[in-house]
Amino acid sequence: RSATIAATVVSLCDLLLRPGGNLVVKVFQGSDEEQVFAEVRARFRTSRRIKPQASRKQSFEVFYVGKDRRT
Repeated sequence: RSATIAATVVSLCDLLLRPGGNLVVKVFQGSDEEQVFAEVRARFRTSRRIKPQASRKQSFEVFYVGKDRRT
């Protein structure tokens, strides 16, 4: 379900985020996460997948960062 929520947030960027804007979204690793990251890559000039050092090693959380939204 987190991938569905994240995908919705990424698609809302088209309506709510100005060109050049940035996005950070938290996703729990699973089957649909690659599709969500592909959407981030398509919408932003720079995209990264980050697992913070503060996260537990066994945690499934990951953050997608999109910088500089394309027009």
